[in-house]
Amino acid sequence: SCFGKDLSALVTTAHELGYDASLLTAAVTVNRAQRIQVIEKLQRHLGAMLGRRIALLGLAFKPGTDDIRDAPAVEIAQLLTDMGATVRAHDPVVTSVPGLECLTIGTDPYAAAARADAVVLITEWPEYQTMDLGRLRAAMKGDLFVDARNVFAPATLRAAGLRPVSFGRIDSPASLDRATSMTSS
Repeated sequence: SCFGKDLSALVTTAHELGYDASLLTAAVTVNRAQRIQVIEKLQRHLGAMLGRRIALLGLAFKPGTDDIRDAPAVEIAQLLTDMGATVRAHDPVVTSVPGLECLTIGTDPYAAAARADAVVLITEWPEYQTMDLGRLRAAMKGDLFVDARNVFAPATLRAAGLRPVSFGRIDSPASLDRATSMTSS
């Protein structure tokens, strides 16, 4: 949780000393943009968020802690709620999010995913890496799985009946075809 605060302090100090900390500023910008990209990916696949049910897996800013200060999941949950979505979540340690009382926290990932249009994996807890993806899909209404941490291979998600959306991967069938044709030319 200190990364963003420390990075901002470094940028401020650099500017005070007359140094253009463009790399540090870019890191802050990219990290903030990742949160918005989750929303954009959901909108690209589901349309408007009004009336949608979205499940978030992982609320803490990283595995092994209950710290939600500046956690991406909290901001994403707030944005989705503001857009009219119903948001349910699960985290192995976090049981509440002060200031976000409309967020329902399920007892397990399957309860959080119940009747969800989409599931978003935000924190890469080990518990999520071993969950039963078929059971998760059976609990859902939709089939969209946004893997913000690239925990699962898209083929693994597809085999469970889920429609994978990941970040920065080129292993979708269409992109693999493009990559193969570029290397064979």
